[in-house]
Amino acid sequence: MSISVPRSLLQHLPLWEWCDATGVFVAYNDENRVKLEAAFLEGQPKLVELRSGDISVAADLSTMTQRVLKRQQDHTDHGESRRVRRRDKDAVGDPTWTPQVEDVDFLHAPAGHTDADLAVRMVLGSSDGHLDPHEFAVVDVQRVQNRSLKWRYEMERKDM
Repeated sequence: MSISVPRSLLQHLPLWEWCDATGVFVAYNDENRVKLEAAFLEGQPKLVELRSGDISVAADLSTMTQRVLKRQQDHTDHGESRRVRRRDKDAVGDPTWTPQVEDVDFLHAPAGHTDADLAVRMVLGSSDGHLDPHEFAVVDVQRVQNRSLKWRYEMERKDM
């Protein structure tokens, strides 16, 4: 089923994103975004089948996850579950943003947090240039919150 929505209306729809293997959220294309939003507004708990190129995925809106159904050239990701999120375009981009008193704040990112997991994968990855996880360990991850940069980013994003 193909759903056509005028571009002028797309700008008002919430963003739908899935979490890739590195912990980074990736936006769905416009057609899939419209399908997800329509199913969400209708309250459909069933799976929503989406396509992007040669990849088919089933998004489960009750668990906010997706699974790859098939990939014609590479079956390594078949069946892997990924997180899905829906967020308002005008909302603060990261739902983990912590209220702060100072303009710039350093915050602890606990194990399991998207930022912490991403940092560990970047430092202790399996490719060249990464540290060997058998010899090294990440003991703490801190992230920086900069209110003025975040505000500037949000303003520039609204103008896009």
